[in-house]
Amino acid sequence: MRAAKLGLVVGVLQTLLNQGDRWVHHEVDAAVVTKTILCPLLSFAVAFISVATTQVENLRRSSDSLS
Repeated sequence: MRAAKLGLVVGVLQTLLNQGDRWVHHEVDAAVVTKTILCPLLSFAVAFISVATTQVENLRRSSDSLS
């Protein structure tokens, strides 16, 4: 859930910064729509991988300390 929230917020900000002016001026084509969709997905993927990696590391540390 944390990755989804973080990815969505960062992705929307990236989209506004990178393609916002094109949307405001109605200069939208297939490339802009594609980038608008991909920015939040990429941000989500990075956040998800980061959270998953942290969880795996924490699990390994806790299992190592039990041994």
